[in-house]
Amino acid sequence: MIETRLTKLLGVRHPIVCGTMHLVTGPEMVAAVANAGALGVLYTSGHQTSAELRDDLRRVKALTDEPFAANVNLFPTTRPASIEEFIEIMHAEGVAVIETSGRNPREYAGRIKNGGAVFMHKVARVRDGVKAAGLGADVVEIVGYESGGHPGEEDITLLIQTQSLVRAVDVPVVPAGGVVDGRGLLAMLALGAEGVCMGTRFMATKESPVHENVKQWLLHAGEADTVLVERSLGNSMRVAKTTEALQVLRMEQEGADIDRLLTVIDGSLAREALIGGRLATAGVVSVGQSAALIGEIPSVQELIDRIIAEAEAAYRKLGTALRQEQQD
Repeated sequence: MIETRLTKLLGVRHPIVCGTMHLVTGPEMVAAVANAGALGVLYTSGHQTSAELRDDLRRVKALTDEPFAANVNLFPTTRPASIEEFIEIMHAEGVAVIETSGRNPREYAGRIKNGGAVFMHKVARVRDGVKAAGLGADVVEIVGYESGGHPGEEDITLLIQTQSLVRAVDVPVVPAGGVVDGRGLLAMLALGAEGVCMGTRFMATKESPVHENVKQWLLHAGEADTVLVERSLGNSMRVAKTTEALQVLRMEQEGADIDRLLTVIDGSLAREALIGGRLATAGVVSVGQSAALIGEIPSVQELIDRIIAEAEAAYRKLGTALRQEQQD
């Protein structure tokens, strides 16, 4: 068992967060992660109404008695429900952890904390993590260049991001990007982190709702099989290197505006690719460089149990090496 400030604060058994992923971390996936002793984060970016959110939160609670989180994406949206409404519903439904992401959470920090939830904020820059901690965030997650989704515009690896943020804040730091196993977890703990956040690795599990075609792509991906798109929009996103992704890059090189790009990157197309299995011909799919380290498709429980066992074994191996050096 690995106990850190994160596990104590969140009330989970293992210092592992399954990062929020659009279309992936729905109620069933979140509950599977929670029941395995880690923290699942419900995505809410697809919820249009308060009723939809309430229904999904109750679905999670019907499937697990363990703590779980829900994400509030702070990007501007056209949905009729407000961010304030979403936070109120999360409090009313007893969500243990509320994660914010997308932009500065200043406007909502007090509302989250006053409702009794653990406040967790995800950033792509160290300075933004420092601001979040100053606003009262109980946990700060930080993504590195390796991460799937939106790794920021500064191209700084998780190795540097983690150490810089740990030095700058007193709250638990949870890095995201490039970690798939126990050795990666132990490495992040050695850098001063209190746990890890993984997204791509959880896509390749039995409970993951992504199409089998996507899971097979993940099994056979290499280190260079992701690309960054939307850089021309100042909204870089790491995605699977597919025909569609390469088309997006060509369009950006040709100076395509947002309206033209949406014909390829629109979220509805991502659903067709991710859930419908049209990976090569529809939309773009967020995937991290860690896809290169995925070798099989276990259950969520098997994955988390293995990660902890690997971390403990790696720790013992390091301890043996140090003792031998002292004896020599």
